[in-house]
Amino acid sequence: MRSRAPIALAVLLACSGPPPGGPPVRITIPAGASFHSVTDSLATRGLIASPLWFGLLARVRGVDRSVKAGIYDLPQGARAWQLLTALEEGRVAMARFTAREIALAWWIISSIVTGTVLL
Repeated sequence: MRSRAPIALAVLLACSGPPPGGPPVRITIPAGASFHSVTDSLATRGLIASPLWFGLLARVRGVDRSVKAGIYDLPQGARAWQLLTALEEGRVAMARFTAREIALAWWIISSIVTGTVLL
Protein backbone atom coordinates (compact mmCIF):
# COMPACT_ATOMS: atom_id res chain seq x y z
CA MET A 1 0.00 0.00 0.00
CA ARG A 2 2.87 2.31 0.74
CA SER A 3 4.24 2.04 -2.79
CA ARG A 4 0.96 3.27 -4.29
CA ALA A 5 1.00 6.58 -2.44
CA PRO A 6 3.61 8.24 -4.69
CA ILE A 7 1.72 7.12 -7.79
CA ALA A 8 -1.57 8.48 -6.45
CA LEU A 9 0.12 11.76 -5.53
CA ALA A 10 1.67 12.05 -9.00
CA VAL A 11 -1.74 11.47 -10.64
CA LEU A 12 -3.43 14.08 -8.44
CA LEU A 13 -0.72 16.66 -9.11
CA ALA A 14 -0.81 15.98 -12.84
CA CYS A 15 -4.58 16.47 -12.96
CA SER A 16 -4.56 19.73 -11.06
CA GLY A 17 -4.48 23.08 -12.80
CA PRO A 18 -3.11 26.42 -11.69
CA PRO A 19 -3.66 27.69 -8.15
CA PRO A 20 -7.15 29.01 -7.36
CA GLY A 21 -8.03 32.63 -7.88
CA GLY A 22 -8.41 34.97 -10.76
CA PRO A 23 -11.33 35.40 -13.10
CA PRO A 24 -13.07 32.40 -14.67
CA VAL A 25 -11.84 31.24 -18.05
CA ARG A 26 -14.41 31.15 -20.88
CA ILE A 27 -14.31 27.98 -22.99
CA THR A 28 -16.56 27.23 -25.95
CA ILE A 29 -17.29 23.60 -26.74
CA PRO A 30 -19.01 23.21 -30.11
CA ALA A 31 -21.60 20.52 -30.69
CA GLY A 32 -19.97 17.30 -31.82
CA ALA A 33 -16.50 18.24 -30.55
CA SER A 34 -14.25 15.33 -29.66
CA PHE A 35 -13.09 14.94 -26.08
CA HIS A 36 -9.53 15.28 -27.34
CA SER A 37 -10.27 18.78 -28.65
CA VAL A 38 -11.99 19.69 -25.36
CA THR A 39 -8.91 18.53 -23.45
CA ASP A 40 -6.64 20.52 -25.77
CA SER A 41 -8.72 23.66 -25.18
CA LEU A 42 -8.53 23.20 -21.41
CA ALA A 43 -4.76 22.67 -21.54
CA THR A 44 -4.21 25.66 -23.85
CA ARG A 45 -6.11 27.90 -21.45
CA GLY A 46 -4.10 26.59 -18.49
CA LEU A 47 -7.01 24.89 -16.73
CA ILE A 48 -5.35 21.48 -16.66
CA ALA A 49 -1.70 20.58 -16.34
CA SER A 50 -1.72 17.22 -18.11
CA PRO A 51 -4.12 16.37 -20.93
CA LEU A 52 -3.09 12.72 -20.65
CA TRP A 53 -4.04 12.36 -16.99
CA PHE A 54 -7.17 14.45 -17.44
CA GLY A 55 -8.25 12.20 -20.30
CA LEU A 56 -7.58 9.07 -18.26
CA LEU A 57 -9.62 10.41 -15.35
CA ALA A 58 -12.45 11.28 -17.74
CA ARG A 59 -12.38 7.78 -19.20
CA VAL A 60 -12.42 6.16 -15.75
CA ARG A 61 -15.43 8.32 -14.80
CA GLY A 62 -17.11 7.71 -18.15
CA VAL A 63 -17.28 11.45 -18.86
CA ASP A 64 -15.23 11.38 -22.06
CA ARG A 65 -18.38 10.53 -24.05
CA SER A 66 -20.90 12.69 -22.19
CA VAL A 67 -19.50 16.24 -22.33
CA LYS A 68 -22.18 18.80 -23.19
CA ALA A 69 -21.64 21.49 -25.82
CA GLY A 70 -21.87 25.11 -24.74
CA ILE A 71 -20.03 28.14 -23.45
CA TYR A 72 -18.49 27.59 -20.03
CA ASP A 73 -16.96 29.94 -17.48
CA LEU A 74 -14.62 27.57 -15.67
CA PRO A 75 -12.84 28.63 -12.48
CA GLN A 76 -9.06 28.84 -12.49
CA GLY A 77 -7.51 26.36 -10.11
CA ALA A 78 -10.46 23.96 -10.19
CA ARG A 79 -9.61 20.31 -9.74
CA ALA A 80 -9.94 17.96 -12.68
CA TRP A 81 -12.89 16.24 -10.99
CA GLN A 82 -14.74 19.57 -10.70
CA LEU A 83 -14.05 20.47 -14.33
CA LEU A 84 -15.31 17.09 -15.52
CA THR A 85 -18.46 17.45 -13.43
CA ALA A 86 -19.17 20.89 -14.91
CA LEU A 87 -18.65 19.60 -18.46
CA GLU A 88 -20.74 16.49 -17.89
CA GLU A 89 -23.66 18.33 -16.27
CA GLY A 90 -23.58 21.15 -18.81
CA ARG A 91 -23.08 24.00 -16.34
CA VAL A 92 -22.86 26.61 -19.08
CA ALA A 93 -22.27 30.34 -18.62
CA MET A 94 -25.35 32.46 -18.17
CA ALA A 95 -25.93 35.60 -20.22
CA ARG A 96 -27.80 38.52 -18.71
CA PHE A 97 -29.99 40.81 -20.74
CA THR A 98 -31.63 44.03 -19.67
CA ALA A 99 -35.21 44.94 -20.49
CA ARG A 100 -33.88 47.61 -22.85
CA GLU A 101 -31.97 45.03 -24.92
CA ILE A 102 -35.01 42.77 -25.09
CA ALA A 103 -37.24 45.67 -26.15
CA LEU A 104 -34.74 46.65 -28.85
CA ALA A 105 -34.57 43.07 -30.14
CA TRP A 106 -38.38 42.88 -30.19
CA TRP A 107 -38.56 46.18 -32.10
CA ILE A 108 -36.03 44.95 -34.69
CA ILE A 109 -37.86 41.65 -35.16
CA SER A 110 -41.25 43.32 -35.51
CA SER A 111 -39.79 45.84 -37.99
CA ILE A 112 -38.39 43.02 -40.11
CA VAL A 113 -41.64 41.05 -40.02
CA THR A 114 -43.85 44.06 -40.86
CA GLY A 115 -41.42 45.46 -43.43
CA THR A 116 -41.16 48.89 -41.80
CA VAL A 117 -38.01 50.96 -42.19
CA LEU A 118 -35.54 50.92 -39.33
CA LEU A 119 -34.32 54.40 -38.36
